[in-house]
Amino acid sequence: MFKYVPVFLILICKTAFAQTIFIDGVVISKTSSRPIEYANIQDKSKSIGITSDSLGKFRLPISSKNTLLTISCVGYENTSIHVNPESFVVIRLTPLVSTLDEVTIKPKENPAFEIIRRVLANSEKNNPDKILQFKANHYSKIGLNGEILTYFKKSTTDSVNKIDRGLFIVENLGDFYQKNKKQKDIVKFTISNFPKNYPVNIFTNNQINPSGFYEPLIQVNLNQLTALPSNNALQNQRFYVNPINAKTFSQYDFQLLDTLVNPTDSVFTILYRPKKGISFNALVGIMKINSHGYAIQEVSAKNADSLQTLNFKIHQNYQKSEAQWYPYIRTLSLEYLLKQENKEIKFIFSIEDYLSNFTQTFDAKEVYFDGTYRQILPKADTISRRSFDKLRSVELLLRDQQLYNKSEIINKKPLFQKVIVPGMSIVKTAMNNGLMLGPFFLLYNQFDYNQHENIRLGIGIQNDIQKRPRWRIYAGSAYGLEDKKVKYEGILSYHLTKDRYNKIEIYGGNDIQRPGQNPILLPNYFLPQRFGLNLGSGAYLLDNYKKIGLSVFLKPFNWTQFKVFYEKETREPLSYKLAENIVSDYNHAGLSIRFARKETLMRTGYFETVTNPYYPIIRLNVSHFNSNNAYHSNFWKANIVVSHQIRTKKVGKTMTNISAGNSWGNLPFQYLFNNLSVPLNIWGSNNKEGFQMLSTAQLGYNNYLSLSIFHDFEKNLWRLNNAWFQPEFMVGNKLAIGRLTQGAPLVNNKPLKDIHQGVFEASMSIRNILKVKIKGFGIGLGVNLVYDYSPDSFGSSRFGIRPFIMPVLF
Repeated sequence: MFKYVPVFLILICKTAFAQTIFIDGVVISKTSSRPIEYANIQDKSKSIGITSDSLGKFRLPISSKNTLLTISCVGYENTSIHVNPESFVVIRLTPLVSTLDEVTIKPKENPAFEIIRRVLANSEKNNPDKILQFKANHYSKIGLNGEILTYFKKSTTDSVNKIDRGLFIVENLGDFYQKNKKQKDIVKFTISNFPKNYPVNIFTNNQINPSGFYEPLIQVNLNQLTALPSNNALQNQRFYVNPINAKTFSQYDFQLLDTLVNPTDSVFTILYRPKKGISFNALVGIMKINSHGYAIQEVSAKNADSLQTLNFKIHQNYQKSEAQWYPYIRTLSLEYLLKQENKEIKFIFSIEDYLSNFTQTFDAKEVYFDGTYRQILPKADTISRRSFDKLRSVELLLRDQQLYNKSEIINKKPLFQKVIVPGMSIVKTAMNNGLMLGPFFLLYNQFDYNQHENIRLGIGIQNDIQKRPRWRIYAGSAYGLEDKKVKYEGILSYHLTKDRYNKIEIYGGNDIQRPGQNPILLPNYFLPQRFGLNLGSGAYLLDNYKKIGLSVFLKPFNWTQFKVFYEKETREPLSYKLAENIVSDYNHAGLSIRFARKETLMRTGYFETVTNPYYPIIRLNVSHFNSNNAYHSNFWKANIVVSHQIRTKKVGKTMTNISAGNSWGNLPFQYLFNNLSVPLNIWGSNNKEGFQMLSTAQLGYNNYLSLSIFHDFEKNLWRLNNAWFQPEFMVGNKLAIGRLTQGAPLVNNKPLKDIHQGVFEASMSIRNILKVKIKGFGIGLGVNLVYDYSPDSFGSSRFGIRPFIMPVLF
C-alpha cells in the first residue's frame, strides 16, 4: 500500500548553535477545506521559507516561541499567524474574488501582456543557461514513489483509503559549475536505499530536469531518464511550447491574478494557458514575475493535454544574488496513473535539484570542462548514511526516512550481505568496463562476439588519468577463439590541456575491420572505446589491418574538435579474395572534424555514456592516400555526415540524416565506400540511416549521397478528445545513390556492383490506433508500413506491413 506526499522542501537557513525545532501544519481553503499546494510559508525575521506539498502540509524549522509566520498563495488572500515550536497549526486561506474562468481581455487591453513583453526583452540576461560563469553547491534527490487510492463501497456512504510509500531514492551531494555555456555537475557523495555497490546512478539521470524556463521549447526527453546508453527515438521525446517565446501572444492566453507591492520591488502573478482551438504541445500553469529585471521568480507548469498518459509537473524558484537571478530550486515529476476496478495506483518519478551558495568566481583547477555534464566520483558511494545526514542541506521527508529504515533492515539480511552486495560489486565493475588496480585501470573493452572470431577474449590497461591528467598510456590485446589470431593496439598521448581536447597522440594496432568504412572522430571519452564488429549472420567481408600513426587534436570552438593525423596502414583481405591479391600499403594523411552542439557525457565512476539532446551533429573527413607499392595509385577521399533534428511549435519534429562521400583517383577495393549497408544481426535492426536490404558483400562505390528524413507529427496532425483512439503519425523516407566510376574490382570472382539507379524506401508509422488497458497499464496498438520504390528490387517483396504494440507514454 502506498501513499504519496510530494514535498518540495528546502531549509534556506539552518541554525548552527542550537538544536532546530520544527512547526508542522497544513494549509487549506477557508471555503472548501481542500488542501492548498505551493502555498508559501515564511518566517521573514529569520529568512526561512518553505512551500506546502500536494496535501497542503509543511514543516518549518523555528527556534523561538511566538514566531510570526506569513502565508501567501496565488488566488488567495495573504494571512499571518503566531506559532510556537513543536505544535501543529491549521491555516485557512480565503480565496480571492477573481476566478480562472473569467473572459480573457483582448491583447491590447490585457495588463499581463506588457509584463510578458518585458520578460521576453530581458530573457537573454535572465536565462541561467546564459550566465557567463558561476559555481554553486548542489543537492539532488531522485525518487520513485507510489500512491494507492482504494475505494470502499458502503451501504450509506463511500470511503477512500489513501496510503503512500517511497519505492526508490537516490541522493547526491556535490558542486555545480558553469562557464562559457559549459556545465559540469561533480557528485562527491551519493547514497540510496539500495544495497551497497548497486550502480544506482547509472539508472538515474537528472539531466531531464530543465535547467531554466527561458528556452522557446521545453524538452521532455524520456530517452534521458537513465544514464545508460540511450537511443534518440522520436516517440520518446516531446517539445512543449514555452509561454516565454516570441510568438506567445498568438498561442497563449495570460491573466494577471495578483500584484504584490514590496518596498523594493513588485511581484506579478500571471496565469497562462493555451488559446482555445489551437493544436500544439502546450503548457498550463502560473508564473511570478519580479520587477527587478522582469525575471521569473517562481514558475509552475504542467502539460495542458488532459488525455496524455504520462503527465509531468515542473516547478522552479529563482533567487537574486550579485545582480543575477539563479534557479535555486528545480523540480520535475512524472506521473503515471494506473486505474483498476476499485483502486487507482499512481507512480511518481521525481527529480529535485537544490542549488545554494552561488558565487561567480572559482579556481580553474577545481574543474575540467571535458564534455562531461555529470561526473560521479569513483568513491562517491562509500559514504555512510549517517555521514550523509550531516551534510544534507534539505530536510528529509518522513516517507524517505521510513524507506531508508526499512531498506537498512532488509540489506542486513544474510542473502544481501553474502550474495547481493558482492554480486552488485561484480556488476558495477563490469558496467564500469574495468577495475582500478593501483595506478592502472584494467579494461574489459576487448571482449566481443562475432561470427568471424566467435568469442573474442582480451584485456586493456590504462593509467589513471584523473590523477595524471596530462598523460594517457594505454595498451590492449585480444584473441579470437575461432580465427586463433592475436590482435593488439596501443595509445600514448600528451594532453596540452587537462580536459584532453587538445593533445598529441601516438597510436598503433593490428586488428580486423570491415572494408569501406569511414573514420569516426568519437566524443571525448575518458577511457578508450572499441565498437564491436557487426557482421550479421550472412556473408561478410573482413580485412586485417596494421597501422601506426601520429595525430594532433585541437578544440578551437565550443562543441568542436579537430584531428590532424598521419599514419602508415596496410590492409589484407581475410574473408574474401581479390583478383590482384596484393596487400595495400599506404601512407595516410587527413583531417577529421566533429561538431556536436551541447553534446554531453555522463560519467558514473568510469562508466560513460553520451547524450545528444541538441543538434546538429556534423562529422567531416578529408584524407590523402600515398601508395608505397607500384601496383596501387594515390588517391583522395572525403565524406561528411550531418544529423539534425528540426523542432516546430505546431507540427512536431523532424529527424534528418545526410551523408555524402567522394573520391578522386583509382581506389583499391578496401577503400571504396561501402558504408550504407546495415547488416541484419540475430536481434534484427531498425537503423534510420542505413538500408538492411543492401548486401554488404556485393557493393562498393567511389561516390555516394544518402538522405533519410523522418517526421513525427505526434498528436498535432489529428488531436482527438477520445481516450482510446489517439493516432500519432510518423512518416519517413530514405534514399541513396552511389556510383562506381572506376573499373569494377572482382570480389570472390564476381564484379562489384553499385547503386547508380538509386535505392528508395518510404515508410509510415501509426501509433495508438487503439489504446487499451492491460492490468491498468496503457498499451498502444500501431502499425509500420514500408514500401520499396527503387528501380531495382533488393528483396523478395516491395511492400511490408508490421503491427506493433508499445507502452503509451505521451
